[in-house]
Amino acid sequence: MKTLIAASTVEAVDELAALLRQRGHEVAIATGLERAVEESERVERDLIVVALGADAELTAACHELRTRAAGSPSVLVVLEGEGKDPLTAVIAGATDFVSNQRELVARLCLAERGVRLRRSWGALVSERQVFMGSLAACIAHEINNPLTYVISNLSYAARGLSELMQPDDPSRTLRLEMAIADAREGVERIRRIVSDLSVLSRPEEDEHTIVDLRRVLESSINVASNEIRHRARLEKEYGTIPSVRANEVRLGQVFLNLLLGCVRTIPEGAAADHTISVLAGTDDESGRAVVEIRDVRARFPEGPVHGDTLGEDSAENGLGVAISEAIVVGLGGELIVDAYGSPGFRVLLPACEGLPSSEAKIAAEAPAKLSGRARILVVDDEPVIAATMRRALEAHDMYVVTSGRDALELCRAMEFDLVLCDLMMPDLTGMDLYEELQRDEGGLEKRIIFMTGGAFTERARRFLGTVPWVEKPFDADEIQAVVGRYFGLAQPETEAR
Repeated sequence: MKTLIAASTVEAVDELAALLRQRGHEVAIATGLERAVEESERVERDLIVVALGADAELTAACHELRTRAAGSPSVLVVLEGEGKDPLTAVIAGATDFVSNQRELVARLCLAERGVRLRRSWGALVSERQVFMGSLAACIAHEINNPLTYVISNLSYAARGLSELMQPDDPSRTLRLEMAIADAREGVERIRRIVSDLSVLSRPEEDEHTIVDLRRVLESSINVASNEIRHRARLEKEYGTIPSVRANEVRLGQVFLNLLLGCVRTIPEGAAADHTISVLAGTDDESGRAVVEIRDVRARFPEGPVHGDTLGEDSAENGLGVAISEAIVVGLGGELIVDAYGSPGFRVLLPACEGLPSSEAKIAAEAPAKLSGRARILVVDDEPVIAATMRRALEAHDMYVVTSGRDALELCRAMEFDLVLCDLMMPDLTGMDLYEELQRDEGGLEKRIIFMTGGAFTERARRFLGTVPWVEKPFDADEIQAVVGRYFGLAQPETEAR
């Protein structure tokens, strides 16, 4: 248990420090309030014991330590001198107080029990989040595979139907095209839902990567869209948005919290009178990435924001904003709450050069520009996806297998310009295939782009951080664009086989 003692002098708390160490605490002592605050910000503690002496201003001490300390430590105040009001300390943020030495051990027991309960609850919540994230990834994977061949085949059919238009009955052809377009819109909506679920529900990790800010923002908007449309119209304006280095899950949580915090200031049924504006781009002064979310029609009353300006769920919204601020500050950014004028938020984050990781890796692995048809191998244990890929990439010489082991044999027997490989397969995973080809030292593993409907294992998530990959579902145009970018082609030419 990590404990910080805020003391007037080290000698004044020798006995207290000895008692805490005897009870198994890892003790640090900071002399004076300013040093104590610095220490509390630098290292996360379980317990802070305030023993600053009879002359200390306890209200200021408790407030500073409780609001600025890393994590959420318990604050135990040791009262000294006459006239010290324990309620003042509690109101200022103290968890408990001790008015005499006889109570010290009993109060320490309560504080230690509170820390243990908080840890247990935190572990339970974390375990549940990991479970729900893994479940979401598994569901997304199972949905994304059929969506891939539905979307791609609809795209292929729509293109083919346009080429077969009959001049004697154009209205029938138009109706068929409209039906296919409606079906594509429906599956595209399902795809967006699954994608947004994946961004916001995957097991949380501390790893920071180069993040496409626009993609994360769009996912958060889509998740909040149902609540937004009942209260306001939505307007979006995107400029040049730099990439940022962040944890994608936590950044998505920031934007979702701020969107809900803004929209919940608006009563239901007032959508005609309010507009939620989302602006994103580059800050002219600092060069940082900037995102602004605000209700452009509403007006706060004059003066700073109070709890009731946060709407019907003010406590929940206030907590969401506080969590968002902690995440943004942790990324080296700044969250500004607009306390006057229209209610809203401004997020500033350090810009980061480079493409998001998967696109950057595809570009990095690209060979010299291709002349003519490429020899491409598609590996996917879903036969329908494999057949769909063959149709979508018919401008090239296509080879298709539905087994990782068959792919390994074929790769050892033939040369391929590109391999499009599913990540998770039952007999030999894409990861295993990559490692086998790496051991062969032929360099073919560097020409693999992986396809995934959801990385639901720790090994798979770590592996995707090292290789180029595309996310299922995708349509024919999207996979053609991926292959075109890889070979430096604007669009592959269609040739008869």
